[in-house]
Formats: sequence, C-alpha cells, structure tokens
Amino acid sequence: ADERLARDAAFDAAPPDLADALGKLDAELSPKDGAPGLLSTLGQRVDKKLVARESAATRAAVFALAALAGPEQTGNRALTELADLLTTPEKHWTTEHALVTALAGYVGRDLPHTAALYEVLTGKLKDKETGAKSFVALARGFVNPHAPDPARVEQLLSAENGAFLADKDPAVQAAARWNLLALDQRAWVPRAVDPARLSNATILKEWPARLNAPKK
Repeated sequence: ADERLARDAAFDAAPPDLADALGKLDAELSPKDGAPGLLSTLGQRVDKKLVARESAATRAAVFALAALAGPEQTGNRALTELADLLTTPEKHWTTEHALVTALAGYVGRDLPHTAALYEVLTGKLKDKETGAKSFVALARGFVNPHAPDPARVEQLLSAENGAFLADKDPAVQAAARWNLLALDQRAWVPRAVDPARLSNATILKEWPARLNAPKK
C-alpha cells in the first residue's frame, strides 16, 4: 500500500515541459468552425508520420489520450490510438518514453484498466497474449526502485532467463528500459534519457554495477 501511494504521488508530478506543451495543445484545440473532435485532433498529433521527431506537443497528446482512455476492453479509441503508436517502428525516444509513462499511469489509475490494456495489446503486439502480459506487468511497476528484488532485476537483464530487455517485441523492450531507468534514478516515474544510454548493450554492460552501488 505504501508503495502504491508513493507511486501515485510520483505520477502527480508532471514532466518539466508538459505544462507548456499542454498550453500549446490547448491553443490548438480551441473551438473553431468545423473543428474536429478532441480525440480526432489528438490522434492527428500522434500521427505515425509525426512521431519520428522530438515534439513536446506529441508527448502532451500522448498523456492526454491516456487521461481520456476509459476501462472499455472493446471500442476504446483512445487506448487503441496509444497501442498503435506503441507498435509504430519509427518513434523518437522521447515519444517512446512518454508512451510507457502514460500507459503506466493509465493502468495505475483503476484496476479494470489493466484488463483493458491487456485486451488491446493482444491484438497489436507480435507475441500477442505473452507480449501483452509482459508489457502490463512492466507497466505496473515491475520492480521497486527503492528496494529492488534481485530476482526481478535479473529477469529484466538476463537473457538466460528470457530477459524482458531482450524480448522480441520492441514494446516490451521499451517497458523494460523504463523500469531500468526507474531503478537507476531511484524514482517511480523516471526521466527520459539520451538514446545513447538507452541501448541494450550499454544497459547490459554498465547498469548491473550501478544498480548495486550504494545510495549517495
């Protein structure tokens, strides 16, 4: 219970640039004659052609879609938009990080959201049920960043144990990197990190020792 309270409090703290990005997005969504609906406009902000570059507005749209997504397991348009983007090959690393953060917040808001995300992802991920199960487990905070279970850290890293980091589905890999960032930063909601430090090779080589380093 204490862990969940700490995690919920962390999600209440928005990323530094999110307030400004939401302000820009709000201006774009101001009512105009013939303007599309909110979900359609947000969907345009996360169009697959636009996500390959860094964009605060795109990240804001990702968080807004997650906020709008309800518990429906079918016909959940906002959640489907996010799942489509999650499985888009060409994503800027900041967009990928925002997606995992937003979906982690989504499943943490209400218990039925876990089942809804699982149902949507089974139709989107390469490994279907197995991939969806892995992503949901990672999105729910697979490890406690302040008191990590060594066995779970091993499951993230060790290829011999079917590591999430080496999963064949890029979405599961992304969620595993998010958990490792949380461990490295000792934060329930980690900051995005330069892509050079997000490579699997770098994580496998450097991070086990860093995770075992004493707190400063």
